[in-house]
Amino acid sequence: MLRTIISGLYDMVDKRYDSRAAAELSRLQIGYLPWTGSAISPTALMAILNDIQINERRSVVEFGSGLSTVYIAKIMQRLGGRLISFEDNDDWARQVSAMLEAAGLAQYATVVVAPLTSCEFSVGDLPWYDTEVVRNAMIGHQIDCILVDGPPAYRRESHMARYPAVPVMAPHLADRFSIYLDDARRPGEKTIVSKWTELLNIKFVLQPGGVCRGIKGRAFHSSI
Repeated sequence: MLRTIISGLYDMVDKRYDSRAAAELSRLQIGYLPWTGSAISPTALMAILNDIQINERRSVVEFGSGLSTVYIAKIMQRLGGRLISFEDNDDWARQVSAMLEAAGLAQYATVVVAPLTSCEFSVGDLPWYDTEVVRNAMIGHQIDCILVDGPPAYRRESHMARYPAVPVMAPHLADRFSIYLDDARRPGEKTIVSKWTELLNIKFVLQPGGVCRGIKGRAFHSSI
C-alpha cells in the first residue's frame, strides 16, 4: 500500500515537471522527434542537458540511443563538444543517425553499433555492449559525462544489465565528471547505484524524472 502511494506521488511530481521540461526542450528548435515508450522522460533529459551546459561537459558517452542523443548533440554544438552513443540495435542506430542528419547535428554525435555480448563485469552473465567496440571508441577520449539508459532492463531476469557501464568506463573518466542512470526507481537500478557508489566513492542522488545522478569534482549542481 505504501509503495503504491509513493509511486503515485512520484507520478504526480513527474507530470508537473514534464510539462515544464517539454516546453523548455521545444526552445532548442530541433523540430519534431518521435517520443517512444522507452524514451527518457523530458524532466530527466532536461536535468542532464542543464548539467552538460552549465558545467561545460564536452565529452559525453551514452549507452542506449534515442531522442536524448539528438538533444545532447544540440548542446554539444553549442559547446564544441562530442557525443558517442552506443546502441545494440542496427535498425534503431540508423534511425537515430538519420535524426541527427536531419537536425544538422551529425558532426557532433556518433552512433556506434555495439552488439550485446558477454562482458567480464556482468552480473549473472547478462549480456552488455561489446566491450572491445566500446574501448576502441574510447581511445584518446577522457569522458566527463555518461548517460546510462541501456541495455533494456525492464525484465526481472535482466534487472542488473546496466551495471557494467561504470566498471568498463572508469579508466576513461576525466578528473571531474557526472554519471546518470535512468529508471533509477526500479529495484535493479537501486542495487546498481549502490555498487557504483562503492566503486567510485561518490554520492548518487535521485532526481525528478526517475534519473539518478552522481558527480565528482567541481560542479554547479543543476536540475530542472
